[in-house]
Amino acid sequence: MPVTLNGIEYSDDLTTVLQADKDITYAAILSGVTTINKEAFYRCEQLTSVSLPDSLQCVGELAFSFCSNLTSVVIPNAVQTIADGAFAHCAKLEKVILSEGIATIGENAFYKCRRLSPTTIPTNVKKIGSQAFYGVKVLYYSGPKCGTTWGAGILGYI
Repeated sequence: MPVTLNGIEYSDDLTTVLQADKDITYAAILSGVTTINKEAFYRCEQLTSVSLPDSLQCVGELAFSFCSNLTSVVIPNAVQTIADGAFAHCAKLEKVILSEGIATIGENAFYKCRRLSPTTIPTNVKKIGSQAFYGVKVLYYSGPKCGTTWGAGILGYI
């Protein structure tokens, strides 16, 4: 049976976030969680802040998409994948700190996060999906020029 704590529904073993109440304003994800499921916080438009645990490995597809009041997020070191559209359309997202553990940033991951301040792509990233940072004005990357797959239109039209 799923377990609900502070407006967040977890799997019975407390390793996966399944979904959240749409009116949640702050989310402190439990330590031990490894996955945030597809659309877990989708359209949680009142969400302003989220605290991700060091145990987190995967941010699922559209997990925080359309969280229009989310302003910042720190991605922990254990995260390897930011799935397609994970933070798409987060209109007020201004700051993202991406950890060195990330290997894959999915398509449209930060699509139309136009307020996002200059962001550094970790050197360990091996794949960046199409339009992952569409609308973001400044990105920094100092990793190897070979061995990284960049999708089409990563920045898109600015």
